[in-house]
Amino acid sequence: MAEAQKERLDQSRMEMNYRSEVAVRHELEWHKKFAISVACVLLFFIGAPLGAVIRKGGFGLPFVLSVLLFLLHYVLGMVSEKMGRGSVLSPAEAIWLPNLVLLPLAVWMVHLAASDQTWNFQKRGSTAPVQ
Repeated sequence: MAEAQKERLDQSRMEMNYRSEVAVRHELEWHKKFAISVACVLLFFIGAPLGAVIRKGGFGLPFVLSVLLFLLHYVLGMVSEKMGRGSVLSPAEAIWLPNLVLLPLAVWMVHLAASDQTWNFQKRGSTAPVQ
């Protein structure tokens, strides 16, 4: 009889763990729905000013920097989502963390573009002054 009671408790514990994991996954997906939309706007506010701020260097340098920033956002998203599934972070913190990390960069890039500041990159061996 004690063995049967122990088995029922184990089953109840496994059921509670499963339901907890499902609830966390649902909350992660709910936050992700909104965070991805915000991430699109955020990455736009980084990428568009980046093209305006970097004048010399052509199309390639702003594109490479944008791709690197996207990869940073993606990797942060994957790592923080795993931390959210493992209950290291709350689901809201886990999903919104990459956006919060890139938010200061987006604000700074918009400020640079709005104040019409530029980054001029020289080719090696050039003697022209950098402004």
